[in-house]
Amino acid sequence: MKKNIKKRAFTGSSNKNGEKIYEGNILDIDIDAPVEVFWNADYGGWLVAGGWLSGDGLEYYSERAVILGNKYDNPELLEK
Repeated sequence: MKKNIKKRAFTGSSNKNGEKIYEGNILDIDIDAPVEVFWNADYGGWLVAGGWLSGDGLEYYSERAVILGNKYDNPELLEK
């Protein structure tokens, strides 16, 4: 049985545990809510948004991030 598989781009960053961070990952970065990783063409880079963050550079948060899941398999994580 095939599952729906979504290809996701590698961001070039890893989290504090050395796990690679991909587009669509949901991260815990020690703020009030989980954040989602996405590409922003206008910025020309990977951003995170969620909680009070509206789009900050992933590079500022990746080394303290914990991957909770991704928006495709765990969309409920973004509902907090």
